[in-house]
Amino acid sequence: MNSPCQRLSQNIGTLFTCSEFKDFIKITTPFIYPDGDVIDIFYRKVNQGFILTDLGETIRWIESQSVSGMRSEKQKELIETIRLIHNLEVKRDMFIARVDSSADSIKLAASVLELGQALVRLSDLWILQTGRKTRTVLDSVEDFIKKNNIVNYQREKVLTGRSTGIDWRPHFYTTVKGNNVLTHVLTASDKSNAKAIMCKVNTQWQDLESFKTESNYRFISLIVDPEERNKIWTEGNKKILSKNSKVIDWSNKNDFKEALFAA
Repeated sequence: MNSPCQRLSQNIGTLFTCSEFKDFIKITTPFIYPDGDVIDIFYRKVNQGFILTDLGETIRWIESQSVSGMRSEKQKELIETIRLIHNLEVKRDMFIARVDSSADSIKLAASVLELGQALVRLSDLWILQTGRKTRTVLDSVEDFIKKNNIVNYQREKVLTGRSTGIDWRPHFYTTVKGNNVLTHVLTASDKSNAKAIMCKVNTQWQDLESFKTESNYRFISLIVDPEERNKIWTEGNKKILSKNSKVIDWSNKNDFKEALFAA
């Protein structure tokens, strides 16, 4: 009988790698937490089949983003919703997916992908603390798009990544004379927060690369700094983002307008 790694490779190839970890097989995935850390999934045989779990790492990560080290009531509510949607169990803060012993390699691969996607959704809950501020900026960007008579636009258009299968939601999709542009607005409360957001957005652009090559899309990373004298976004942040997108400061609105209309 093929090993779990051999069974996975039949369906998801080199995107995932395996290694032994105590009583588990550790599956290193292409999914990441918002700060850029890789999400690992752990696989083990049990009496009634197999389990896939994060060994509690996702909850530890979410709690580490809070000064109090605790989850808010809103986070707890959304965690339960995501758990139910993906049919996961929770034991001692570990998210667990069960796989029947008779499952073929396609089912196993699908289970790994679904758990990985669920863990990404769960880790995204950290941004609740800055969500209101981000929404205000998005409204301003939308007003700017309307002011410039761009009528064909969509807010948070869902696009599925070719490599990971993750559903991404860049903040704006605009089209002018057949030119497709995706814009993601980056705003943060401090430099540490900015690094986490930068990693997440850069991963998004990498995963959506096929839209650039196959559908002639262009990507814009729109940087928002609250104060000119106290810049949160470093040149290092911008350099990384520039590898996969055009980086524009929101303060330079003419540059943003030109990028939206550029052929």
